[in-house]
Amino acid sequence: MEQVILLGFWTSPCVMRVKIALMEKGIEFEYKEEDIFEDQNKSQLLLKSNPIHKKVPVLIHNSRPICESLIILQYIDEVWKHK
Repeated sequence: MEQVILLGFWTSPCVMRVKIALMEKGIEFEYKEEDIFEDQNKSQLLLKSNPIHKKVPVLIHNSRPICESLIILQYIDEVWKHK
């Protein structure tokens, strides 16, 4: 079973872009809201997944993090071609 997690912030258009792509492809995913304004409030998962920029969106597919919305969209199209 595939594990897909999206780390995001509710008002981010970049996160919305990824959410829409996942929903259009019918990919089940777990969404985790992040506090993007305070470094001390960011989750360990975000800090581990995107240690340089510490920003959302981050798509985690089977424990592999993918950062940057356009790269995530390309990844979604390549991995889930059949959907």
